[in-house]
Amino acid sequence: MRLLALLLWLAAPAHAERVAVVNLVVEDGSDGERAVVRAAVERGFLKSGAELVERSQLELATACTDDRCRAELGARLAADALVTGRVSKEDDAWVAQLSVFDVALATVTKREQLACVRCSDRALADRIGQLASSLMKAHRAFGRAVLAVRSRPPGAEVWLDQRRVGVTDFELPVAAGPHTVELVRPPGQRVGLAVEVGVGERRVVDLELGPTRSTTIVPRMAVVLPRPVVSEPDGPRRRWRSAVGGVAVSLGAVLAAAGVAFLVENGRGTCELSGGGRQCPELIDSRSAGLGWLVSGGLVAVGGAVMLAVDARRRKVPGP
Repeated sequence: MRLLALLLWLAAPAHAERVAVVNLVVEDGSDGERAVVRAAVERGFLKSGAELVERSQLELATACTDDRCRAELGARLAADALVTGRVSKEDDAWVAQLSVFDVALATVTKREQLACVRCSDRALADRIGQLASSLMKAHRAFGRAVLAVRSRPPGAEVWLDQRRVGVTDFELPVAAGPHTVELVRPPGQRVGLAVEVGVGERRVVDLELGPTRSTTIVPRMAVVLPRPVVSEPDGPRRRWRSAVGGVAVSLGAVLAAAGVAFLVENGRGTCELSGGGRQCPELIDSRSAGLGWLVSGGLVAVGGAVMLAVDARRRKVPGP
């Protein structure tokens, strides 16, 4: 029985759709021609069996540039569909572009345009009325489906295509095709996946949320969330690494300085003048010792610098 009810809902509307003609811009032409164009659009939708939102209620209408705004506007007007478009006169031709926006699906179901060259007021009205009727038929034939989203435990926010639509357990009509579903539940739990819904299908998405930790399930395509960066708390290990690294660098510098001093003293000795010449019976040979101290000091200093660099790198680590 539920399947039969769904098929009947998808096949034909249970009531006459409420259509609001908003943001219909008529450029150029006389005041009489503008009135003809708007009346023709409204008459075309009425002939298709739609119910028009009264013009007095359209004072609530605002210029919207995104689907979320249009959906909110349609909800305020209690409309099932919004009609927007532009009609302009270029030389001796009228060009009309109209579109129908489904409020429940939050998407444009059909766009059409026409050009009427050297049209009389009557011919223009007939052509635009036919365009409006054609748009309504295409709107009704648009591929629709139903998406039911459940979670364990319930109470998670449901985001459909980056738009908040309700709280689980939740069911809503959607356009047939691919969608991204994301569940969000405090504190920080987030599960996302991509689903494909066929025309006339009722697709059930049942996701399990962990008790405390944030979990991401990837059946086809996951919503990838950035990993938080947390600071590693100070502790004895970090202070120990810093202290040893600093001492090693200082000690290495001292050893290297001693090696340089030995190299400077190499070859010096006690010299005196004897027999008209300079004789040095005792010479200091400190070259080997100087090189040894210099190399040892360099190695110790490098080791300390490496230890300090590792400690600095570990000050911030990615969270789990």
